[in-house]
Amino acid sequence: MPRLSPRLRHIADKISPCKRLIDIGCDHGYLGIHMVSQKKCSYAILTEINKRPYEETKKLIRELALTEKMEILHCDGLGNIALQETDTLVIAGMGAYEIRSILMQAKLPENITICLQATWNREVLRSYLAQEGYEIKETLVLDKGKVYASFFPRQVRKKRHLSLLEASIGEAFLEEGASFQYYMKTEPGLLKEWLDYLLRIYSKKKLREPKYREVCHYLARLCDKLVLAL
Repeated sequence: MPRLSPRLRHIADKISPCKRLIDIGCDHGYLGIHMVSQKKCSYAILTEINKRPYEETKKLIRELALTEKMEILHCDGLGNIALQETDTLVIAGMGAYEIRSILMQAKLPENITICLQATWNREVLRSYLAQEGYEIKETLVLDKGKVYASFFPRQVRKKRHLSLLEASIGEAFLEEGASFQYYMKTEPGLLKEWLDYLLRIYSKKKLREPKYREVCHYLARLCDKLVLAL
């Protein structure tokens, strides 16, 4: 049985048992295979656009005698998969722009369970979900020295605009309390990532003066919170 990486194990542990799991861009299908084998989902549909991992996953499913409990489709995004309210949708291991594009093209039922794990440009995904009326529950996991953020959005029909700081760091970790302090002490790589992001914006030569002041304000606010966390 394939062994899950820390980031995939994190997703598997957070997902509740479901009837049908949809894993978009599944790579080698380890998450779906684990969920079915552990009886955390009754059936899994995997998709993969790249030919080689698609063929390898298809072969692995046959070798593990799981063809009656799961399938893999060679397609981009959701393809022609019709989503149901009882489904759990996972899109992990790709950039935020790709994930956003898949979500924009999909017709999502209101009560569907969603897990998103963007490898970069997470601020793009946070902003999009907020504008679409989703409340975002967010958790972090460290895998091979890289911090991964997992989003579990829930439709609340309350659209809002996130500030630059809220989008780049995440609303949950800007709140006062144990979560922010914990991650500041245990994940120094995350702190560097946040500061680097804001400083990259600050250093842009074409950035207009009002935006400079805004970024400076966010940097000062972040530093204030770090003082409390250290």
